[in-house]
Order: sequence, then C-alpha cells, then structure tokens
Amino acid sequence: TPSGGTWSGAGVNPSTGMFNPSVAGPGYHTINYTYGTGACAYNAQAVTLQVLEPLKISSNYQDTTLCYGDSIPVTLVLTDGDVFKDYDFIWSPDRPNSQTIYATPDGPITYSVKVSDGCSDTAHYSFTINSYNPINYTFNKANLVCFGDTSWVKINMINGEVNDDYTFTWETYPSETLSDSLSAPAGKYKVKIQHKTTGCFVNDREEIASHPYINADFVFLQTGCLSVIDPKLNIIDLSQGGSTGMWAFGDSTNAYYDGFSNYEIIYPDSGNYTVTLNISNAGGCTSSKSVDVCVRPENKLFLSNTFTPDGDGNNESWPRTSFYQGNIIPMGYGIISYEFEIFTRWGELIYISKENKNEPWNGRLNNKQELMPAAVFVYKMRVKFLDGEVRQIFGHVNLVR
Repeated sequence: TPSGGTWSGAGVNPSTGMFNPSVAGPGYHTINYTYGTGACAYNAQAVTLQVLEPLKISSNYQDTTLCYGDSIPVTLVLTDGDVFKDYDFIWSPDRPNSQTIYATPDGPITYSVKVSDGCSDTAHYSFTINSYNPINYTFNKANLVCFGDTSWVKINMINGEVNDDYTFTWETYPSETLSDSLSAPAGKYKVKIQHKTTGCFVNDREEIASHPYINADFVFLQTGCLSVIDPKLNIIDLSQGGSTGMWAFGDSTNAYYDGFSNYEIIYPDSGNYTVTLNISNAGGCTSSKSVDVCVRPENKLFLSNTFTPDGDGNNESWPRTSFYQGNIIPMGYGIISYEFEIFTRWGELIYISKENKNEPWNGRLNNKQELMPAAVFVYKMRVKFLDGEVRQIFGHVNLVR
C-alpha cells in the first residue's frame, strides 16, 4: 500500500489505520485507504468488516431464598458474541469452568463470572442467592431404661427458634406421631422437623437408649413327668444379658446364677415342683422364668431272695426296710404300710410281722431266741401303696448262715 495516504471509515484511526470495533459498533463497516489529492486522488483499497454484537450474559436463576444446605443449578444463557468459539468461565467463588454450576449457599452469597469467547470483550455477570437460617435444635432424653420399656425424647429448638414455628413428624409404626416429644419403647426413630412458613426441613434420627436385652430362659433335657424311680432333672441355661440372679429348684434348694452353669437336680419324692430363675443386669433390669415339674409316684417293691443273719452286721434281716411317716415299710416306692408272714416249706408259721411292730424277720422263730436253720422259707406279704393299691405277694427267701 502506497504510503502517505489517509484511512477512513467508522472506528478507524485516520493516521494509523487501526480499527476499533468497540468504536465502530455492531454491523458491517467499510474501511478505505486513499492517497493523492485532487484529480490525482486514488482509493487504493476498500475492505468491508463485520462487527458482531457483544457477548451478553443472563441466566435461568430466578430470585429466591433457599433452605439452608440446599443446592440449586444455575445455567448461564449466552447470546451474541462469536457463537463458533469455545467459552471460558471464571467463577468467584471458585467453581468449575462450566456454563452450569450448583450453588449451595449457607447465607447470602454473590456469585460472579467472567466469560470470554476468544473474540468479544470479556463479559461480566453476577447474581446473589439467599438462604434461610439453619434449623437448630437439641434432643432431651430420659435416662436409660430396661430393654422393651417405654421412655421419651423431646426436641427443643435453639438459637432463637421456637417449637411453635415447626411441625414434628416421628416415624412410629404403624402410624406417625405428630409432636415435639415421643414416648416409645427403646429404639432408633426417624423424625422430620419442618418450618411452617418456609417449608424448610431436616430429617434426623434419635435413639431412645436402653440397657442391654435381658431374658431368663432355660429348658429341661427330660420331657413329661419324671418317675420317682429316676427323679433326675437336667436343666440347661439359655438366658441372655443377666449378670446376677438366683435359681430355686422347688425342693428347698437354691443356687446363685453365674451365667454359665447347668444343673442336675434329683428330687427326693414324688410331687409337683417349680423351677424358677430370676436374673438381673447392671442397670437393675430383671427377668424371670418359672416351669413346673412333676415327679409321678411308682408302686415298686424291692425284695431280695437271700439274707445272712450271721452276726457280721451285713444283711442281717429280711426284708430291707425304711420308714414312712414313722412306720416301718419295705424298700420301694409309693409304699405306706405292709405286713408279712414267714412259713417253713411244710407250712409251719414261724413269724408274723404285725405281732412284732412290722419289724423285718431276723432269722429266728418269731424273732426270739431260737435260730432257724439255713433253708428256703415261704413268705406271704400284703403291701399297701400311696394311691390305694393293695398287693398280695407270695415268694421264697433263702436263709444262709
């Protein structure tokens, strides 16, 4: 281009030919370069340029107040500028280089952004988001209760908030509880606290605490009634949560509970007994269980077939005896009285028990001085049992010297 000419056109510096699109404004512009004067003037070059509309920013954000801790997506709306370029976003406070951000205010906060498209002047945009105050509260609770017992928890609003401005919804099956306090068995419960005006809410969970679970439990290895012949009862402890306690076996015997012992009890006679276990834990919580046991009577008579009245102190009389209510009875179960007679093999009567206070036969004639020889003798016995049964029994007994 010949020197000494003149530049002309909107936004052009006549001396330097520098074009300023900001001065020219949007639209199409022709830039001319002329040199010479008068009839010698010559338009050496003419260039037409397009100046785009400046980059403009708006957003989808509508002025609102958020609940404390909530997030809201804000997307910038970009118009004009060079739409064929990539945009750069610089946010304050710092956010990702993105056209959309998620705003999470914890009070009034202003977001500012600078956007450039690599062509237009950098565009600026800002907006302010407000949030309601946080919902502040505390839980008041009763002391620990025993597992399964009912206790309470209460919500108190703090930092100037009052309970009357809120609703409280506890999740309690099968229905909800609408109150700032809850009375319920020990456990964890969800609650929704919501401001009546703003609609802002928080979900929380609080526990009505208790001492550990405690349960007295045991089983018997035997089933049904025991027999007086074998009155043994095996007790297996299945209790949980107890640290101290006491067993009562129903026969006037007891044992301290230690949490790991099982027991074998032998009952002294037929009848009905009750096994009871009482336990407690460190919190003073208790549990108990009682189970009835029956020992059925048996009508049994034990008679030996031999005795040796030789003065050595062993097996000196027949039959072997015990006592029932002060009366002499033969060994057995369920026996309340008896009487018997002894005969020789030829039928001679040599001993009658009822004439001798039902004492056993000592091997002498009518239990006096005369010794009977070693031989086989016949006995006839009448036995009465506790249930009213009466038995007539015949048999033989050997006298050995």
